[in-house]
Amino acid sequence: MKNVRKVIFATMLIATLGFGAELLSLKANMKQTSALLKQVTQSVNDSTKNAANADNAAKMIELFKTARNQTPGVGSFSEYQSLIDQCIAEFTNLQKAFQNNDNKEALSTIQKLNQIKKEGHDKFN
Repeated sequence: MKNVRKVIFATMLIATLGFGAELLSLKANMKQTSALLKQVTQSVNDSTKNAANADNAAKMIELFKTARNQTPGVGSFSEYQSLIDQCIAEFTNLQKAFQNNDNKEALSTIQKLNQIKKEGHDKFN
């Protein structure tokens, strides 16, 4: 619950100040995305949360669009961008699954995202 409060506070602060994800570091973008994905994962089976989860998926899409042009520090930049593009596509699928109330598809997409995350962390951390 403490982490959720931190994410909400940070999101509200950024929105209040008029800043977007483009001002966050790659690490901050990934931390924010991780917190949102954790929140979505915890409620993936609760169809009453689908609208909120679709909104969170949209936020993750924007964070990853920004992250796409940020340098990971290690590894091939083109490989990094390719992996980010895969994530954007899966976050888009996740958003659509929630909009269509297809929680089974949403869970499957989250599993794909976790696999891509592992691959990315292995290559770029």
